[in-house]
Formats: sequence, C-alpha cells, structure tokens
Amino acid sequence: MTPPVLSIRISDNVLEARDWPIRELTFDAAGSVAAIRDVHKGVYAWQYGPQVGWSISMVSGWSRYDTTGDHPEVYHEVQIGDWRSFVTRDQIVAHLFPKG
Repeated sequence: MTPPVLSIRISDNVLEARDWPIRELTFDAAGSVAAIRDVHKGVYAWQYGPQVGWSISMVSGWSRYDTTGDHPEVYHEVQIGDWRSFVTRDQIVAHLFPKG
C-alpha cells in the first residue's frame, strides 16, 4: 500500500502561483508526518521548518495561518481537491485515509 501524501503550500496575494513553495507530507499509519519532500522551493520555503513528526492536528493548525490585512497577505494552504486554508483534522483524515 502506498503511504498517504498531502500537499501543502504557502501563498500570498502578491506573487504568482509559480513563486509559491509546495511541499509533500508523507504520513505513516498512525497519522504522523514520516517524511517531507519539497516539490517546488518558492519564495517562502524557508518558513516551512521541520515538520517530520507532526500530527494531523498540527497540520490542521498550521493551515489556519492567515495574515489578512497585512502586506503581503500570506496563507498556509492544504490541497484537498483544491487549495484551501482552515482545513479541519477530519477533512485531512478523510483525504488521507478514505473509507472504501
């Protein structure tokens, strides 16, 4: 079985999508980040930090980062279908471990 993978990115309201960093988080069966892979090193890549060992709840909390009103406005997003912020733990679990 292929380990579940979740893509994340840091975006803003100024630059183009090609400038934003994308990272893949690979999860183990217990729901912890077991490995990371930087798919695209964009402008904000230095802000990711070490995420190995993070729980799904920690990734959900990370997705709540939003600096609306600042310049630039920066968002932490998770790809579940489309890119979105403010994802819940349950949304991530359903995406990573679909019932079938």
